[in-house]
Amino acid sequence: MELYKGSVFNNADLDDEHTRILNNLDQFKNCVNDIYFSPKLAAALLAALLSNLDEHFRHEETLMNETRYSHAESHTMEHENLMTTARELSKGFLSGPSQIEGGIVYDFLNEWLINHSVRADCVVGNYFQAHQERPTQDNVPDQVYAFALQA
Repeated sequence: MELYKGSVFNNADLDDEHTRILNNLDQFKNCVNDIYFSPKLAAALLAALLSNLDEHFRHEETLMNETRYSHAESHTMEHENLMTTARELSKGFLSGPSQIEGGIVYDFLNEWLINHSVRADCVVGNYFQAHQERPTQDNVPDQVYAFALQA
């Protein structure tokens, strides 16, 4: 099963981050499955993937807190649990990089991301869409607000 690469969050920045993560995951899978497997390249791709995941999670968690998402704490715990397990698997892979170890890391991350996106991120995306900040005098540049008043 492959993860859907379209909009999950109804938020362009978060959806772009998801796309970048999925591209990282695809690159890692392709490297691990390549007949000319390169442990050095696989390690670099895995490091980029984990870095992008961590950055995305922090961004998503900030938005959940800013919008007072009621399940932010449990959602954040899922992120933390994933990163803990992913780092442990990564250490195992880096200690003896092989296509088998890389496949284990890929399978875990792919399955987790599919389940998390379908079960939790789509719910957060719907919440974000329902709680998008509405334009007010406080969050719209003065020129735009003045123009709106003249219309």
